[in-house]
Formats: sequence, structure tokens, C-alpha cells
Amino acid sequence: MSKIAFRWNTELSPDELRSAFRAGARCVRYEYAVSCVVFTMQFQSKVHLVRSSDGMYGRGILYMFASLILGPWALPWGPLVTMQSIWENFRGGHDVTEEITAWLDAEAAE
Repeated sequence: MSKIAFRWNTELSPDELRSAFRAGARCVRYEYAVSCVVFTMQFQSKVHLVRSSDGMYGRGILYMFASLILGPWALPWGPLVTMQSIWENFRGGHDVTEEITAWLDAEAAE
């Protein structure tokens, strides 16, 4: 299996990734909202590999600001979806480590 690419130019082999997980690293997606007069869309970022020393909140701030600038401009859902995205990022993002681990295990079994 080849190396797995993450946001911020991090590439790890499956064994390196498992070692990072054992050391406390997590895979996280952040949310952001984009509105345009009559509609609001909510997106998720690419997967970020957050090592235990990094903290989950630092990278989420960028997506919080993007939501604040691009999100609240459609009524009634713009402000609600924007606040939902900001709250999810404030809580540390959406942890997808379990899904990545399951995928790695399925790939190794083949």
C-alpha cells in the first residue's frame, strides 16, 4: 500500500499512521459554511492528521473564520448552519480516526 496523504503535506505509510495513532494522533475533519442569498451549504475539510502535541483547535480556527465570513448571508438557515459549523470546530472538529483505522484494517486484510 502506498503512502496516505493528509492536509498540510503530511504523507505516512499505514505502519507510520498506526504508530502515530498509538502515540495519540487523531484524524480530524473541520466544517465550514458558505451562503449565497437564498441557500447555505455546509462542507467538511480534508482529513487533518493532528498529533497529540498539536492540539485540535489550532487548525479549526481557520475554518471558523471562513464560516463567519462566508456563512451567515442567507436567511433563515445561514446563521444557524454557520453557528453549527463554528460549534463543531470549537469542540475540536469531527474525529474520523475510527473510520481511518477500519479502512486501514480492511486494506491490510486484502
